Amino acid sequence: MNYKAIGFDYGGVIRGQPGIYFTQAVCNELGISIEKYKEVYYKNNHKRNLGHGSWEEFWEEFVEEVGGNKEQASRIIEISHNKHKGIHQNVLDLITDLRKDYKVGLYSNNTHEAAEEMRASGIDLYFDVFWISAEVGYMKPDPEGFKRFFEVLEVNPEESVFIDDAERSLSTAEEVGFTPVLYRTYDNLIADLKGFGIV
Repeated sequence: MNYKAIGFDYGGVIRGQPGIYFTQAVCNELGISIEKYKEVYYKNNHKRNLGHGSWEEFWEEFVEEVGGNKEQASRIIEISHNKHKGIHQNVLDLITDLRKDYKVGLYSNNTHEAAEEMRASGIDLYFDVFWISAEVGYMKPDPEGFKRFFEVLEVNPEESVFIDDAERSLSTAEEVGFTPVLYRTYDNLIADLKGFGIV
């Protein structure tokens, strides 16, 4: 395949831990299964990613819904804040190198506030397209959102790879036509990209 574009998620790929580690920490804290976590999380997270309410309110409601208490909610909020710490400079350096030969875009399920923070730190300057769910009105894995993202990148989905730490966000890859890459570690990412002849 002659790829022309690479898409990146933000949280868990460029910044902070991959989501699976956070999910497991929340499940351990609350004594719930990953299936229960996903059921409650995905029922409600669209509201926050489209700009409604705060993440603190989200996690307080989440914990209440699964039968937790206020003390647990406070710990989950702290875990959530820690999850997002740390920019991965090696990933940004990779993006800079890829951009010499490919169109590169960011598509993140995130808030207006997060988008402003990213722009303030210059993250948007690494990309040809900077696409945030609260600003554009689409959320991964909505097929229409991905189609519009690739249209703005001016490539066909079939010519594109998208990198994300959440399996759910990549779940419409076959329907849309792009090649999904599930991010776990930087080394795994490089191995995957080498397998596609990209690096």
